[in-house]
Amino acid sequence: MAQLTKHVVLSELQPERDDLVYDNRQWIEATVADDDPTSVRAHATAEVTLRRAGWEVRTTGTVDLTADADAFHLAIGVTATHDGVEVWSRTWNDDIPREWA
Repeated sequence: MAQLTKHVVLSELQPERDDLVYDNRQWIEATVADDDPTSVRAHATAEVTLRRAGWEVRTTGTVDLTADADAFHLAIGVTATHDGVEVWSRTWNDDIPREWA
């Protein structure tokens, strides 16, 4: 079984932009069995937050990839919040034929 797990955290105070704080967090996990390419499973989440005194905005994106003998299955989601309240969200799903893969 091959496995990948990665977590990245970046944070930056930008005093030249009225003390804006920029946070970027990413999580990636993927697995696949050595003898079964249809067992692939991958999940990634990325989150970007901008904040300063009195407000905060955040976007969160997710990607999930699975497969079977006929297709790769992809699910993507994006959500935006303002001060912790969801203001926008969308999801996409697609099946991609496994031609030559």
